[in-house]
Amino acid sequence: YYLKGRQMAYDAIKDHAVAKGWGMDDNDIIDDMIYCLHRYGFSFQDYIAFDFPRKSSLARNEYISDKLRYYYCDILNGEHIEALMTDKYKCYQTYEQYYKREILGCYCINELNKFLSFYSKNNAFIYKPLGSHSGRGIEIIQADKQFNPEGFYLQKIQDGPFVVEELIQQGYEMAQLHPNSINTLRVVSFRNADTVDILLTFLRMGVANSVVDNGGAGGIMANVNIDSGIVDSKGMDFTGAKYAIHPDTNIPIIGYQIPQWLEAKELIAQLAKHIEGTTFISWDIAFSKNGWCLVEANDCGALKGAQMTYGRGLKRELFEMMDNYFVHASN
Repeated sequence: YYLKGRQMAYDAIKDHAVAKGWGMDDNDIIDDMIYCLHRYGFSFQDYIAFDFPRKSSLARNEYISDKLRYYYCDILNGEHIEALMTDKYKCYQTYEQYYKREILGCYCINELNKFLSFYSKNNAFIYKPLGSHSGRGIEIIQADKQFNPEGFYLQKIQDGPFVVEELIQQGYEMAQLHPNSINTLRVVSFRNADTVDILLTFLRMGVANSVVDNGGAGGIMANVNIDSGIVDSKGMDFTGAKYAIHPDTNIPIIGYQIPQWLEAKELIAQLAKHIEGTTFISWDIAFSKNGWCLVEANDCGALKGAQMTYGRGLKRELFEMMDNYFVHASN
């Protein structure tokens, strides 16, 4: 087990740009990675993403690890929230007015006619496996004369349930960053009674020919100032590489103004208050030609991207929100 773990740690650092600048022996790095795994609960990927060899023990302790993130979401959100947000179609049915597009859940062969009805109105659509995450398995289908909708459905349903979505018509202001993908914001909200605060916001952009913007799929992330909606960090990917401009479109990343930022924050407040139990939620939103819309909701969305681009941990801000929440709950 230990030797396999060391190999996993080595595999994690060998292709990361940030690790090449540490000037440390690989074995020393791996020893420290294993220490941080057991001392703080940080995965090997988190260790690299957060540039831990350059961080003191106090600075490391300010980061929210995946282990703590899952625990906080578990104790803060309602018991029904995980099941609701894990099923993308049930989530759509609950928040339908905020999606601003048609989505269909496909669970079995007998629902073929529902899919054909959806297809008759949407010859171009996006396919998402229900069990996937980080953008894995997502496809944009641009049907041509050779496309067989029935054959497509019967093939895909063998792999498990999925959803199909009407394509988002992205607004120009966000499309110019990377036109091949829908470039989204990850916004983490914290609700305390009727008050909704934003813990963090970061921009996600696709690269090359990718149709998704997720960091796990090679996308670039950059921090967004919560007050102004202006990008105030360089872009970063999960290898640790930094970008002052987008590598494909040459659009400057730092200083980029998110369009209709006040409207985006108002949407987040509405989403957080829509049902009970959504205390600590990660929302993915996109800027469409009809304004901001919901892409998907995550009951325990990853916080790695924001803490990478911030360059520091956000535990202190989260703990302050949690303290106020539990004081209010006790009253």
